[in-house]
Amino acid sequence: MAWREKENLKNRTILKAKRKTLEDHIKDLNPRSSPTKTWAFAKAWTNGTQTQTLTSSPITNPRTNQTTTLPEEKAEIFAAQYDYQPTDIPDSEPFEGTITRMIASLEPNGLNSKITIEELRLGMNNLKSQAMGQDLIHNTMLKNLTETNKKHILYLFNKLLETSYVPDSWKLATIIPIRKPAKPAHTPDSYRPISLTSCLGKIMEKIINRRLVWMFEKNRMRLRNQSGFRKGRGTMDNIIALEHFIREGFNKIQPQNTYAVFLDIEKAFDTTWIQGLLYKLCNKGVTGEILGWLTNLLRNRKQRRKQTDPLLFLSGTRIPEAKEAKHLGIHFDKGLRWAKQTEETINKTIKLRNLFKILTSLKHGPDIDSLCIIYKALVRSRVDYGIMTFGCSSISRQKKLEVIQNSILRMILGTTSTTPTKEILCELDLTSIEHRRLWLSGRFVIRIDKYPEHPLYQNCYNMRRNPKTWKDNNTPSLKLAIGHTTLANIDFFVQNARLH
Repeated sequence: MAWREKENLKNRTILKAKRKTLEDHIKDLNPRSSPTKTWAFAKAWTNGTQTQTLTSSPITNPRTNQTTTLPEEKAEIFAAQYDYQPTDIPDSEPFEGTITRMIASLEPNGLNSKITIEELRLGMNNLKSQAMGQDLIHNTMLKNLTETNKKHILYLFNKLLETSYVPDSWKLATIIPIRKPAKPAHTPDSYRPISLTSCLGKIMEKIINRRLVWMFEKNRMRLRNQSGFRKGRGTMDNIIALEHFIREGFNKIQPQNTYAVFLDIEKAFDTTWIQGLLYKLCNKGVTGEILGWLTNLLRNRKQRRKQTDPLLFLSGTRIPEAKEAKHLGIHFDKGLRWAKQTEETINKTIKLRNLFKILTSLKHGPDIDSLCIIYKALVRSRVDYGIMTFGCSSISRQKKLEVIQNSILRMILGTTSTTPTKEILCELDLTSIEHRRLWLSGRFVIRIDKYPEHPLYQNCYNMRRNPKTWKDNNTPSLKLAIGHTTLANIDFFVQNARLH
């Protein structure tokens, strides 16, 4: 009898731990989450097995072609992989002279004003990472600081800015190799290096970055076409813009081709020319203590990176043509029929459907609400990306995508195939893919309307105020989105961007 009680207690403890682990896993899910981790989680829940990790996987040395399982030898292989020995671009004396002079400049600059407690609070918002740097200061510690302790941190930050000093521990990174999705575990190239740096240092960096962004945006120092690392902008801006230019070419009286050159710079961040970057900051008006602090932050780091000088040869060499190109994760094919992009999205959702088969068959698996969160993070987010463009492709492919989604939703509710789709969507508070596409299109247009300097604003203004006829099956997705807002009698794009 006592043994049975202990056995029941053990089972309850295991089940409680599983549910706690599930809750923690679901909390960490977001549209960028890797399905591989959820697959591994489901398998571990089912039979206790785990996918191969860096610790358990043998690694092949690319120099000797020999495989090793010893941690010390693995560390040496990855050290050689990530240790870009300096073959730096020679320093420019005029550039260095300008940087030194601008650091010593006593000219008033708002960027060098004292850091406020409000800036510190903004910098400490959303501290989610569980990793910490060499100083062993954890984000959980920082989130639980008292107001008095925060004032001490504020005093420290202001002293660091005033003296342009960066602690050595803030420039020392711990490199953790993380395997890329669907890459072989034994190849060093399959691992992406993740740098763990000081949590306190990252807060200071956020504060400095916020000041620089404010100055660049206020003074319009950024290129209008730059979408990355900007508020209210994203990769869809570039995708929609490219699709729009191609459609415009198709709609000419004599259809024209659109040519695009895609340049992918390997290790772009690792190979940044630091001196050139600092010199450009000087020319943008970054002077004094903040420039000195950035100089000390970017130079003399423990992880040195090799500098390369990428050259693009066009004259005399023909750039090879391709019938399709993958741009920011979206496959552009000849004629914009979106066949490959739609098929790839379908294949991804089919794989994820198999994941839901496992999750819904578990005896003590996730409840309906948890399954919906997993669905939104792993399935819907992948369908959403680019749906505004390829959502108007072949009707048969779109229906196939709807069928796969509906089959996943039926698994979540545990209903039969005869249950009406509208009732399932209503029960789960979800919409069809087509309605979701319309909603995303409307949201995209509303966002552009808020920013008259957006590179697509003038195109939207022209389509809204001076509409023209487009050829069948060659209407830009932006025009379709504008059309939906017009039908809804929403008055957008009142200002002509050219007048501002």
